[in-house]
Amino acid sequence: MDFLLPGIIIGLMGSLHCAVMCGPIALALPIGRSGKYTSHLLHQGGRVMTYAILGAIVGTLGAGISFAGWQQPLSIAVGVMLIAGLLSKWPTLLNWKPYRRFYGSLQKNFTTKLKGAKAHRFLLTGMINGLLPCGLVYAALISSLGTGSTTDGVMMMIGFGLGTGPLLLVIGWSGSFIVDKLRGHVRFAIPVVVGVMATFFILRGMGLSIPYISPGDDALQTEMVSENPPSCH
Repeated sequence: MDFLLPGIIIGLMGSLHCAVMCGPIALALPIGRSGKYTSHLLHQGGRVMTYAILGAIVGTLGAGISFAGWQQPLSIAVGVMLIAGLLSKWPTLLNWKPYRRFYGSLQKNFTTKLKGAKAHRFLLTGMINGLLPCGLVYAALISSLGTGSTTDGVMMMIGFGLGTGPLLLVIGWSGSFIVDKLRGHVRFAIPVVVGVMATFFILRGMGLSIPYISPGDDALQTEMVSENPPSCH
């Protein structure tokens, strides 16, 4: 649970970027029998579910690395990877023509196939939306790897989904005004959020004994699930 709040904070900080990238999909959702509010809540719930599954996969990988005694190097490596991503100037996916065509097709399919759809269909489209390529989601997944725990990886991604959700819900319920205002003005969102994430993981790996930010070396060591290790006697 230690990583739920950081995940929420990261999501809130990055929600402006998500509003521009995923806001048009929220606007494209047709409102059927499920009602205006329920359909968007289900859609965002499906997105969070996908993030949780991805967090479990990546967190489990991180847990294996931590079990080998590499949790501190892993945390520092995650911070370095995030910084490297910033320095490489990740291209905006919407500037890539194949992605723009895919993105436009996805919105059209949502509009066409969900007209009059039952409520569970909105949950399914939200899960699909969670799989869309996004630099900020990649950064969150790299951070989940750095938690070194399956549970913490899940909590990080659930928090990220919850943090990005409120603004997307407001967009879905209020219309395109917010997206139109934000478009072209949120390029700073990813660098700021990723920079904060990178700093956190590097400090965490250094073991500086700073409460909640950089635990001491002993606190970062992998512990046995049971206090009594198995014995053959």
